[in-house]
Amino acid sequence: MPAEVVMDAINQTTGGHDEYSNNNAPAGTKTINLALSRLRGGGPEYVLGIFGRPLRTQICDCERSIETGLAQAMYLLNDTDVNNKIAAESGRLTKLLEKESNDQKLVEELYLSTLSRKPKADELEKAFKYVNASETRTAGMQDVLWSLLNLREFVFIH
Repeated sequence: MPAEVVMDAINQTTGGHDEYSNNNAPAGTKTINLALSRLRGGGPEYVLGIFGRPLRTQICDCERSIETGLAQAMYLLNDTDVNNKIAAESGRLTKLLEKESNDQKLVEELYLSTLSRKPKADELEKAFKYVNASETRTAGMQDVLWSLLNLREFVFIH
């Protein structure tokens, strides 16, 4: 996925959002609609850069990088921004946890929102085992969502 789509997909899946100054974009603006050349630090330009979004200084999209790298993996694995979006009190997972007591339906919803498919039987079983062994249901489901966001399938198919 292009850089902008990766960020928007993470936000869509987690219910998160990115904050921009009013000079750059109105509240609720999707990343794909940002004029990156106007951003100057303190925003998503680092993440967009590691996922290959160019500054759009040329007319063609030929300056866009499509290479994958360690920085992309480290962002998805360790970045506090991703982890905060997963665990946000106003986030999608928190709302689902409050609304849905059936773990199978919840795990299926997480799979549908990240991978656009239902989990296979063995994936469902692994998720249940993990959540049941976790300190809390919330912590277990946060980890399930985190693991789905880190699958190659998410970045390449979502």
